[in-house]
Formats: sequence, structure tokens, C-alpha cells
Amino acid sequence: VHQTDRDVIPVVRYSTDDLPPDERYSAWLRRDWPRSNPIFRTTPNEAFETRWEQVQLGTILFLYTEITGMNWERRKQDIRHSDFDPFVINMMIEGLAQGDMDGRAFHEPAGSFHFHDLARPSLHVSSASRTYSLVLPRPVAREWLGALDDLHGLVVDSEAAAILFNHAALVHRMISRIAPSQA
Repeated sequence: VHQTDRDVIPVVRYSTDDLPPDERYSAWLRRDWPRSNPIFRTTPNEAFETRWEQVQLGTILFLYTEITGMNWERRKQDIRHSDFDPFVINMMIEGLAQGDMDGRAFHEPAGSFHFHDLARPSLHVSSASRTYSLVLPRPVAREWLGALDDLHGLVVDSEAAAILFNHAALVHRMISRIAPSQA
């Protein structure tokens, strides 16, 4: 079966590769995804660069990200002034993230994933990394996962995470060929 451009879901790509190094972080910070206002307060730990690919799979946003090391913080006042409060499943392909998720210490090495509730505060440091992320609208997260209160910052180890990683890798390999009926 021959597919045309109309037969696949759009892939949104973002990269700082073509920007001068001293403009990359500020350009990324000013981008309009997923909201016009920043979601996190961030501070790079090294020369900044990033590459993103995203697709909308029904109600879920699937992301593949490569990004340099950075500090990430979401404060209570950021949450109060934001209309963006999805529930995120972040899968660490390469790299390490660690910090505090509203009172829960967390350590996410490569091969594991963690749950991140954007309606709650967080502070973490991430090394340069490659990740897959599933951004779930809150009603979908509640329907699929039940009560969300105890999940913020919970890390699922590599053995239990393997099936989700395998599926995410397959989706990423097919990202430019996914038909709307498969989304």
C-alpha cells in the first residue's frame, strides 16, 4: 500500500542545531511548545543543544528528546499561573535524572521511567539525555492509572519498564509512517 503525506500523522520537529551556540538556550526557552509560557524554570549545566520529535497519538502526545544537562524546577506559583497540568511518563533511554518530586526523592537511571505530575512541584537535575515521553491529559491519566497521588516521582526500574521502552522504541522508529488510523 502506497502512503501519501495525507496518510500519515504530522511529526513536529525542533532543533537548535542550526543556531549559533550562544543563541540556542534562549531560542529553545522562547519556543511556543507546548505553551507560550515556560513550564519549568531551567538552568543549563553545559553548552545547550536539543532535538525534539513529537506526534499526537489520539489524546496522547509522544515525544523523543535529546537534550544537554540542565536543572529543572516547577514551583507552586508556576503551577498556579499555568493552564498546563498533564501527567507525564518520562523514559530515560540514556542519561540520569535525580531530585525531589514534591517531597519524594527520586533517581532515574537509563532504562527506567518515572511519573511526573505537572500539577505538583518538582526540582531535579538531569545529565545530557535521550528520552521518550508520554504526555497524558489528566482525565486520561486518571482513567488508565487510577489515583495519581502516589505516582509523582515514582521510578519504575528497567526490568519492569522494558515492555514500555520496547513499545516506545517501535513508535519512534515508525514515527514518520504512522497513519491516522494507527494513532
